[in-house]
Amino acid sequence: MVISEKFRNLLADFNMGTSLIHEVPLYEYDQKTLRPGRWFILHITANKKTVIPKMSENVKPDLTGLTWSSRIAQEDILAVHADAAQGADLWIDPLFYGRIFLSDHLKSALKPAGIRVLKLPLRPCTVIA
Repeated sequence: MVISEKFRNLLADFNMGTSLIHEVPLYEYDQKTLRPGRWFILHITANKKTVIPKMSENVKPDLTGLTWSSRIAQEDILAVHADAAQGADLWIDPLFYGRIFLSDHLKSALKPAGIRVLKLPLRPCTVIA
Protein backbone atom coordinates (compact mmCIF):
# COMPACT_ATOMS: atom_id res chain seq x y z
CA MET A 1 0.00 0.00 0.00
CA VAL A 2 1.39 3.42 -0.94
CA ILE A 3 1.04 6.02 1.80
CA SER A 4 1.83 9.72 2.15
CA GLU A 5 4.53 11.23 4.31
CA LYS A 6 1.79 12.61 6.59
CA PHE A 7 0.44 9.10 7.21
CA ARG A 8 3.95 7.71 7.68
CA ASN A 9 4.63 10.39 10.31
CA LEU A 10 1.41 9.54 12.14
CA LEU A 11 2.25 5.82 12.15
CA ALA A 12 5.60 6.61 13.80
CA ASP A 13 3.68 7.26 17.02
CA PHE A 14 1.99 3.84 16.98
CA ASN A 15 3.01 0.24 17.56
CA MET A 16 3.63 -1.18 14.09
CA GLY A 17 4.77 -4.60 15.27
CA THR A 18 6.77 -6.22 12.47
CA SER A 19 5.29 -4.05 9.69
CA LEU A 20 7.72 -2.04 7.58
CA ILE A 21 7.65 1.30 5.80
CA HIS A 22 9.99 2.00 2.86
CA GLU A 23 10.37 5.25 0.94
CA VAL A 24 9.83 4.90 -2.82
CA PRO A 25 9.73 7.28 -5.77
CA LEU A 26 6.21 7.73 -7.13
CA TYR A 27 5.75 8.71 -10.75
CA GLU A 28 2.89 10.22 -12.69
CA TYR A 29 1.09 8.17 -15.33
CA ASP A 30 3.80 9.05 -17.90
CA GLN A 31 6.28 7.09 -15.73
CA LYS A 32 8.82 9.92 -16.07
CA THR A 33 7.50 12.77 -13.94
CA LEU A 34 8.00 12.37 -10.19
CA ARG A 35 4.94 13.14 -8.10
CA PRO A 36 5.52 15.92 -5.57
CA GLY A 37 6.13 14.98 -1.96
CA ARG A 38 7.56 11.88 -0.32
CA TRP A 39 5.82 8.52 -0.70
CA PHE A 40 6.18 5.23 1.12
CA ILE A 41 5.17 1.62 0.80
CA LEU A 42 3.52 0.23 3.91
CA HIS A 43 4.21 -3.49 4.12
CA ILE A 44 1.86 -4.86 6.76
CA THR A 45 3.44 -7.96 8.22
CA ALA A 46 2.08 -7.70 11.76
CA ASN A 47 -0.56 -10.36 12.16
CA LYS A 48 -2.89 -11.47 14.89
CA LYS A 49 -5.54 -14.16 14.88
CA THR A 50 -8.32 -11.90 16.09
CA VAL A 51 -11.45 -12.63 14.01
CA ILE A 52 -14.01 -15.05 15.44
CA PRO A 53 -15.68 -16.33 12.24
CA LYS A 54 -18.41 -18.33 14.02
CA MET A 55 -19.59 -15.16 15.79
CA SER A 56 -19.25 -12.88 12.73
CA GLU A 57 -22.00 -12.17 10.22
CA ASN A 58 -21.86 -12.47 6.42
CA VAL A 59 -18.52 -14.30 6.29
CA LYS A 60 -17.70 -17.54 4.50
CA PRO A 61 -14.88 -20.09 4.62
CA ASP A 62 -12.69 -20.57 1.57
CA LEU A 63 -12.69 -23.89 -0.30
CA THR A 64 -10.17 -25.42 2.10
CA GLY A 65 -12.07 -24.23 5.17
CA LEU A 66 -8.83 -22.83 6.60
CA THR A 67 -9.36 -19.12 5.92
CA TRP A 68 -12.40 -16.86 5.81
CA SER A 69 -13.54 -13.83 3.83
CA SER A 70 -16.54 -11.52 3.68
CA ARG A 71 -19.46 -12.43 1.47
CA ILE A 72 -19.95 -8.70 0.82
CA ALA A 73 -17.44 -6.49 2.66
CA GLN A 74 -19.86 -3.61 3.19
CA GLU A 75 -22.35 -5.94 4.90
CA ASP A 76 -20.16 -8.02 7.19
CA ILE A 77 -20.00 -7.62 10.94
CA LEU A 78 -16.77 -9.07 12.22
CA ALA A 79 -16.42 -10.28 15.78
CA VAL A 80 -12.90 -10.02 17.21
CA HIS A 81 -11.26 -11.14 20.44
CA ALA A 82 -10.88 -8.42 23.08
CA ASP A 83 -7.11 -8.97 23.14
CA ALA A 84 -6.95 -7.61 19.56
CA ALA A 85 -6.29 -4.22 21.16
CA GLN A 86 -2.94 -5.47 22.49
CA GLY A 87 0.25 -5.21 20.46
CA ALA A 88 0.39 -3.77 16.95
CA ASP A 89 -2.07 -0.98 16.08
CA LEU A 90 -2.23 -2.06 12.42
CA TRP A 91 -2.35 -5.71 11.40
CA ILE A 92 -3.79 -8.44 9.24
CA ASP A 93 -5.47 -11.63 10.40
CA PRO A 94 -3.83 -14.59 8.62
CA LEU A 95 -7.10 -16.52 8.81
CA PHE A 96 -9.25 -13.72 7.37
CA TYR A 97 -8.59 -12.78 3.76
CA GLY A 98 -8.69 -9.27 2.37
CA ARG A 99 -8.94 -7.12 5.49
CA ILE A 100 -6.60 -4.76 7.29
CA PHE A 101 -7.32 -4.08 10.95
CA LEU A 102 -6.63 -0.88 12.91
CA SER A 103 -6.77 -0.37 16.64
CA ASP A 104 -9.40 2.05 17.89
CA HIS A 105 -6.55 4.27 19.06
CA LEU A 106 -5.10 4.51 15.51
CA LYS A 107 -8.50 4.90 13.84
CA SER A 108 -9.34 7.77 16.21
CA ALA A 109 -6.10 9.57 15.31
CA LEU A 110 -6.72 9.64 11.53
CA LYS A 111 -9.32 12.40 11.24
CA PRO A 112 -7.64 14.91 13.63
CA ALA A 113 -4.41 14.39 11.68
CA GLY A 114 -6.21 15.24 8.43
CA ILE A 115 -5.72 11.76 6.98
CA ARG A 116 -8.44 10.32 4.80
CA VAL A 117 -8.46 6.67 3.85
CA LEU A 118 -10.15 6.79 0.45
CA LYS A 119 -9.46 3.35 -1.02
CA LEU A 120 -9.79 1.47 2.26
CA PRO A 121 -13.21 1.96 3.84
CA LEU A 122 -13.10 1.67 7.62
CA ARG A 123 -15.62 -0.67 9.21
CA PRO A 124 -16.20 -1.33 12.90
CA CYS A 125 -15.79 -4.75 14.50
CA THR A 126 -17.67 -6.18 17.44
CA VAL A 127 -15.33 -6.90 20.34
CA ILE A 128 -16.05 -10.14 22.17
CA ALA A 129 -14.58 -10.48 25.66
